[in-house]
Amino acid sequence: MGFNFTVLIIPVSTFLILMLSLFLARGFIFRFLHKWAVKTTGKLDDLIIDSVKIPSYYWISAVSLYISIGVSDLPEKLSFYLIKTLHVLIILSLTITVANLSGKALQHYIEKTDIPIPTTGLTYSIIKGVILVVGALVVMGSLGISITPLITALGVGGLAVALA
Repeated sequence: MGFNFTVLIIPVSTFLILMLSLFLARGFIFRFLHKWAVKTTGKLDDLIIDSVKIPSYYWISAVSLYISIGVSDLPEKLSFYLIKTLHVLIILSLTITVANLSGKALQHYIEKTDIPIPTTGLTYSIIKGVILVVGALVVMGSLGISITPLITALGVGGLAVALA
């Protein structure tokens, strides 16, 4: 009458094998990218590598969990909600990564061109804010929330502010 632990053997072993192999692949890829980035004179490739280095751990874990959920014998409803949660976490992770990367790229561009505006100013916040809002809209759309009325309301509100 107890829980049958043999059901967990395939999903757990799949998860562990995937994590190990993806971490090894990540190590080889980042080693190759670092060697390539040293040969270039620009700093943008270094910014991209640094921005993706930490989130890649989350992406590896999410891919491993996603595949492990797929091979498990979990109930269909639970599996559906777990996969939805993983989708939301991946979208949020990508959104934050892109926002940080765009902020670093903006700072690099401003420093490179000697534009007399502060790098931590309004432009930096607006760019990151727009990317985060778009990411939040994508998350809401993936959860099945209709974002069309929200976008319409934001457009009407923007028009009212512009005409005021």
